[in-house]
Amino acid sequence: MKRDMQTIGNRLMVAASSALRDVLEQSIDSTFSQGKDVSGRAFKLPKDGHRPPMIRSGRLRRSVTVSVIPNPVMWIVRAEEDTDYGQYPNQGTSRMDARQFMPYKGQSLPAAWDAKAQRAIAERTARV
Repeated sequence: MKRDMQTIGNRLMVAASSALRDVLEQSIDSTFSQGKDVSGRAFKLPKDGHRPPMIRSGRLRRSVTVSVIPNPVMWIVRAEEDTDYGQYPNQGTSRMDARQFMPYKGQSLPAAWDAKAQRAIAERTARV
C-alpha cells in the first residue's frame, strides 16, 4: 500500500499521457480517412479529383508521429511529420488550399479533439 501511494503520481501521469497520445494519433488518422480537417470541414478535392483527397501512397500519414512527455510542471506534446512536402498540404500554398491534418505548432487542440482527450484521460486514470 505504501509503495502504491509513493508511485501513484507517476502512474497517473503515464496513464494520462498515454491516453492523450492515443487520442491525438486517432484524431490525426481520422483527418486522413474521413477527408476532414482538424475543424471537421471536408477537404477540398485536388484538381485531379483524386479520392480520398489526402491519401495517395500513405507516406505522409505514416510519417506522422505523436509524442507526449509528461512532467509535473509542464507536458511536452508534439505531433510532427517527417516528409519533405508535408507542410504544403497542412499549411497550403499560393496555389493550393490548406488541408490541415494536424494542429499547427502552438495551436490549441480543436474542441472535439480536446473533449475526446479529456474523456480518455479520465477513463484511463480512473483505472490506476
